[in-house]
Amino acid sequence: YPDVARRAVDEADRVLEGWLRPFTGEPLKFSEPVAWRTDWVSGREWRLEHFTSLVTFHWDESDIRRVWELNRLQHAVALGRAWAVSGDERYPEAFARQLSSWREANPVEMGPNWSNAMEAGIRIANLIVAFHLMSESPAIASSREFLVRTAIEHGRFIADNLEITHRVTSNHYLCDLAGLLFVGLGLPDIPSSPEWVGFAWPRFLAEVRKQVHPDGVDYEASTAYHRFVLEIVLSVLLLARESGHRVPSDVWRRLEGMSVAHRAMLRPDGTLPLIGDTDDGRFIVWGERPAVDGEYLLTVAAICFENDLFAGGPPSDEAVWLFGSDGIERYREMSAASSPRESQVFPDGGIVSMSGGGTFLLVDVGGHGIGGRGSHDHNDTLSFDLFMSGRTVLTDPGTYVYTADPVWRDRFRQTRWHNTIEIDGEEISPFPPGAIFALGADPSPRILSWTTDERCDV
Repeated sequence: YPDVARRAVDEADRVLEGWLRPFTGEPLKFSEPVAWRTDWVSGREWRLEHFTSLVTFHWDESDIRRVWELNRLQHAVALGRAWAVSGDERYPEAFARQLSSWREANPVEMGPNWSNAMEAGIRIANLIVAFHLMSESPAIASSREFLVRTAIEHGRFIADNLEITHRVTSNHYLCDLAGLLFVGLGLPDIPSSPEWVGFAWPRFLAEVRKQVHPDGVDYEASTAYHRFVLEIVLSVLLLARESGHRVPSDVWRRLEGMSVAHRAMLRPDGTLPLIGDTDDGRFIVWGERPAVDGEYLLTVAAICFENDLFAGGPPSDEAVWLFGSDGIERYREMSAASSPRESQVFPDGGIVSMSGGGTFLLVDVGGHGIGGRGSHDHNDTLSFDLFMSGRTVLTDPGTYVYTADPVWRDRFRQTRWHNTIEIDGEEISPFPPGAIFALGADPSPRILSWTTDERCDV
């Protein structure tokens, strides 16, 4: 697959030149050593304090989410992919150099990049994938012990700081467990690995059953977070299956249901409407993509489930890396039997997808995320995204910022900023004071009737 190899090398070469892509926008130039604790937009640097006393949110133009994104080290996988197709030692040498720089700037439990276990989980998962891609490299062999120490530090930190309460869990806890499983299954010779896998595996399965509705929609009421959680669950279940763990059939079906819902959410051009919060979050990054791209996961789903429902487009780079030539050949056979999308309703997740004749309408008819608490939901009940005549006509504005400006964050969550009705100047749900990730009383909408046929949807 020469195009896949070329893209891998091109992306890694940009990393060697200092061009990184935190989030999925334009590449940004970083000098070495990278200022790992600095928000590159505002210039704010977080101090090297113990994470329990660190001030994370400053409510000025700085945004900790930018710092976290850079420190997920997802560009390490780009270096691994390039070495796998080229054998060029510059890539593992850069990996070892950046890991050393990162550890020096971020001693364990110190600074903003240890402020929650989720970030540690995503970071170590990407480092382990990169390590395995380059494991035969001499440069990696000489730094193997260094990486193992890093993995042990991350595993211990995650195990000691799980993001769970009796009231609610979210994608954060899912990432915590995923991080433990990537350490435990990816580096099984670490003494604590069997303990971490024994703890995390049953809990991860329980969280999938809890956080994904029976109709396949993630329960945080956000299309972008649905994609993010789909990537997490997919990555962990594939890793577990390769490691000899039996994936329960109901959880495997839940993953397939997530893929069906994801397909139904995509516009005809393969982009994802921005319902609820969207922070461009990814889990394992197998290639650079625009922020709203979602079609790449359909190829993976088609091969995973041997289901031609997901086939039709060209095979994605992700599928090539995950399944190799055998998987791509199976996909090409399925593509010949692919079928057009039909209108669907997802009553548990509160999503209605209407499709026909090149027109696409996605309607949000769900309550607040995470059992009514809000989380990444907006005041967008009955709002919709409309695509027709080859372009998006009415769109959701998505999310402006996370913590850089709480006033503007709330404005983008307001009823009037969505394609729905505001009555008498009142919000659908009030905003609890100072709670930028919560909403007030759940409107609890219900779908009273749904019919679809060849002529129309009602």
